[in-house]
Amino acid sequence: MRGFAGPKRLIDLLRRTKRTLHWGILRARHAVERRVAGTRPPPPITARACHVIDQATRLPIFSKNATVRLAPASLTKLATCILLARASRERWDERVEVQPADLAGGSTMGLIAGESVSRRDILLGMLLPSGNDAAQLAARLVGPDWLEQMNGLCAELGMRRTRFRNPHGQDQRGQKSCARDLSLLAAAAFADPVIAAAAGLRRHLVNGRELLSTVEMLGEGGVRCGKTGSSLAAGACLAIQYRSSFICLLGSQVAFDHGYVVARTDRRYDDARRIMRALDALDAGNRS
Repeated sequence: MRGFAGPKRLIDLLRRTKRTLHWGILRARHAVERRVAGTRPPPPITARACHVIDQATRLPIFSKNATVRLAPASLTKLATCILLARASRERWDERVEVQPADLAGGSTMGLIAGESVSRRDILLGMLLPSGNDAAQLAARLVGPDWLEQMNGLCAELGMRRTRFRNPHGQDQRGQKSCARDLSLLAAAAFADPVIAAAAGLRRHLVNGRELLSTVEMLGEGGVRCGKTGSSLAAGACLAIQYRSSFICLLGSQVAFDHGYVVARTDRRYDDARRIMRALDALDAGNRS
């Protein structure tokens, strides 16, 4: 019969159509990601990825590899802080007993099983020394569904490329985020006045122990508050509020010695200062 394509031609036609649709979908997705990531690159930085957004509009100002999925390190704790804050309204002075299961390795606030600490101490323990023990205790206080709540928070904030597996950010298979998502998380966390005030402190005493902030540039210029993160997979990470902008850096250049950051090699603050100067220049240009 004239005009009958036959099974083989029909299968070839379907395959070509499928390929066309596939590449069309990919092109559309990449176009959306380019719009989300913004069009203005940051000044030269060592960070693998960065995203800078305006406080009022949440629109991007500078962006580099903003949707590339990377290890989030301890910037994860900002999500745990938000959930703890929601579970602790009007109860920040309530004291809880530390259990052995709350203790953790890596960076800690020095919790001791059996001691009593306030909910506010736990928040500060996550934000200042980036205590993994504080994050585990906070997750227990949030409830047995803390992981579902963390990933539910991602959906709530539009963090489409993030998946959490633990409350503290230690490297774990499947735990990934991106600079765009983490800038939105930082904006949400620092919009909470209790979290912002805690993340802006340099030190705090808990049961006679001094907790010191790991954010070296607090109070520098217009740096109001911040959170650090670092791991072998993530490199050096930083989220800060600088005046009316939120800056998120992932994978800045750093060296590790037995799992600890070698201070003289830490370039995240150099990266942040370059971006801060670029923001100042933009602001000056807009005023002129």
